[in-house]
Amino acid sequence: MKALVSIHPRFARLILSGEKKCEYRRRLPTKPISGIVIYATSPVSRIIGEAGVESMPFLEKGELWRQTSSFGGISKFEFESYFYGMEMAGALLLSHPVTYDHPFPIEKVGLVRPPQSFCYLSEEDE
Repeated sequence: MKALVSIHPRFARLILSGEKKCEYRRRLPTKPISGIVIYATSPVSRIIGEAGVESMPFLEKGELWRQTSSFGGISKFEFESYFYGMEMAGALLLSHPVTYDHPFPIEKVGLVRPPQSFCYLSEEDE
């Protein structure tokens, strides 16, 4: 199973270039997923690619930063701002990014609007 994940265009580009191998999340999927389909938020507003998910660690915030900062694609300030007030932090550890040749709108996977964070995709949507 895959999840459709809404990601800011800056971070989506870094993931698809292979530079960012970790997508930080306050909330992780509860079901096992093999990959993510990347929806780049406004102003792109398109599904632009995908990546495999190697693991989904949920750790004490400082420990997650220690383990992932070298490939997380964000600054310590951005990390701390995103997880402000939280003791625990999650991440999707990514591999094998693929950029789609023809990005497409969210409606093509049967959604009216993009998910706030993520949603699971049915087998036919993948």
